[in-house]
Amino acid sequence: MNSRVGQYWRSVAGFTLVEIMVAVSILGALGVVLISSANSSTRDIIAMQNKLEALSIADYAINQVLISKQIPEFGTDEEVISRANRKWLLQITISETLNNRVRRVDALVKPYETLGTSEEKQTILLSGFKTDLSAQ
Repeated sequence: MNSRVGQYWRSVAGFTLVEIMVAVSILGALGVVLISSANSSTRDIIAMQNKLEALSIADYAINQVLISKQIPEFGTDEEVISRANRKWLLQITISETLNNRVRRVDALVKPYETLGTSEEKQTILLSGFKTDLSAQ
């Protein structure tokens, strides 16, 4: 009778140490993958927010030139803008076209903190055209 109790106890005793170690290893690997994926997604969201903010700044700058009544002079103007708890460098370039009554307007927006570093990137370049309709 004693041998039957021993057999029963061995069959329901639970998991071995090796089985538990394998399960913990699998769960650990899944945790690392999950955290890595969340980190990558967060980085992508921040990059998209930065691009959207830069696009908004560039769009506003282009529209300011387009709605003005005067035809702009050729040249480049730079301005540092603080927006969304961040500094941005806005560069407006007015250049000539084949038609003397049309000017090309380029708005380049970069994060100000990355200027002069190896991480310097052009974030947004938005272009438009200003036409002088008064001179016919």
